[in-house]
Amino acid sequence: MDGLATTGLVTWLNSLQPQVEAAVISAVATAVGIIGTTVVGLAGFRHARRVANATLEGQRQTSIDERRFAVYEDAVKYLLRLTELRPEFYAFWPEINDSSPDFKASPPDHGAPLGQGADIDARIVAWASNEIRSLWQQMRDADDQVDVGRMQLRFRSGQTDFVPAHPIATPEELQAVKGLINDSTQAAHHRRQGVIEAIRKDLVGTKALK
Repeated sequence: MDGLATTGLVTWLNSLQPQVEAAVISAVATAVGIIGTTVVGLAGFRHARRVANATLEGQRQTSIDERRFAVYEDAVKYLLRLTELRPEFYAFWPEINDSSPDFKASPPDHGAPLGQGADIDARIVAWASNEIRSLWQQMRDADDQVDVGRMQLRFRSGQTDFVPAHPIATPEELQAVKGLINDSTQAAHHRRQGVIEAIRKDLVGTKALK
């Protein structure tokens, strides 16, 4: 009897082996499917996040470029107008050739478009590239040198409230001061043109300028 029972148990187990194997295969396949789905899901999520971040960064950069280009256009307009009011050669300035009597009596900053300088300066600081900001500051420094010379000339010519109304310098000395101012106006003009060219490179690219 024992022998028959053992033989029957073995036979029964053998008959179950295909079912067990199928169940194991099914379980493994299910596990692999779940893992695969999870991996694909994570990969898809990371890809979607990268795409979303790239899109946001692209939109941000586009917004920055639009603001920067608008500032550059206004800056070029300002510089061209400033060049009209402050020619390269000081002898052509209205305060020297007497083409505008009101100009001579006005303060030194009359040569700049009133109400625009501070606004353009602030926008350049906020939005311009580092190169343009540096060139802009150099241009401003050159214009300041011109104004220092102009103030000195007005003082030595007796055109201020701090000295008598008659000149306190000889014609030769005044001419020497005018010569220094002329050198400063040329330097400022060249700085101004350098800023315009640098802005054009930023706007249209180096290749487009060739």
